[in-house]
Amino acid sequence: MMTETAKLNSIEFGWTNCLIGGGRTLPRGFEHYPSETQVKVARETFKNFYKSAHAPYIASLTVSEEKKMRTTKAHFTKMFKLGVVLNLRHITFHCGSFTEKKSLSSVQIIQRVISRVKELLKRKEELSASEIELAPEVGGKINSFADFDTLIHVASETGTLLTWDFAHDFARGGTVITYDQIKNRLIKIEDNLDVSNHRPLPIHLSGIIVGKHGEQEHTLLDKGAKLPWKLFLSVLKNENFIHKTVIICESKAKAAWPGEDSLTDSQKIFDFLFSDELITKWDAPATSLSKFIFK
Repeated sequence: MMTETAKLNSIEFGWTNCLIGGGRTLPRGFEHYPSETQVKVARETFKNFYKSAHAPYIASLTVSEEKKMRTTKAHFTKMFKLGVVLNLRHITFHCGSFTEKKSLSSVQIIQRVISRVKELLKRKEELSASEIELAPEVGGKINSFADFDTLIHVASETGTLLTWDFAHDFARGGTVITYDQIKNRLIKIEDNLDVSNHRPLPIHLSGIIVGKHGEQEHTLLDKGAKLPWKLFLSVLKNENFIHKTVIICESKAKAAWPGEDSLTDSQKIFDFLFSDELITKWDAPATSLSKFIFK
């Protein structure tokens, strides 16, 4: 959803479990990238949609092993090539984790990621994929790379966008539970990134189940840790920022919840954006955030 008058016109292609190569038979849970023919069909099917893709989770910019980094680069090369055919606007990706801290400091890992993002940007230009933005995603687990402020730094140093997954930000303890805290996030974005209705900020929105290490899994908006999603959207509306965003609903439903799914949550977001309702305060659950482990 995006532009001054919100509308259901954005789609994210999930390439999260795609592998490079692997022959005809892949390990359970993995899949091949779509063919160029399939991508052309998708391009025409969603001709007037804002189209983005989510990179495979296996891709990582924090790894030390050269073989793993070559694999990551191969994934991005594949995505850039398909993205040109598909007319992608951005690629969302997880940068990796801070587990490399055993051998590197946090500052060194951040510099590694910045350097590797610049390499990907160079590769993108070589493949004539300049129209595709890179948008590293705010991680949901405490040890994932990285939190909102770190990715603001990475994006400002490299000229990329970032994907603000609000549920992830919330799950890892981000200060996003009051109007002013969320507004301060918008100010940081305005001060450090070049965003507009022509270059919108990717936002992921969903419910979230939270444990002691941060995100456990996505759920519906009104389940799990009771995400302050209406407060979040209210700030975007009231601060005239909504037209600078593209919102992707990533809610997930269980079979036990008939009639509820990501599309019904997308409609909830859509209806709220078009309503006159504004929320200025989050009615937090009685349970502390550290105990949000709702099933």
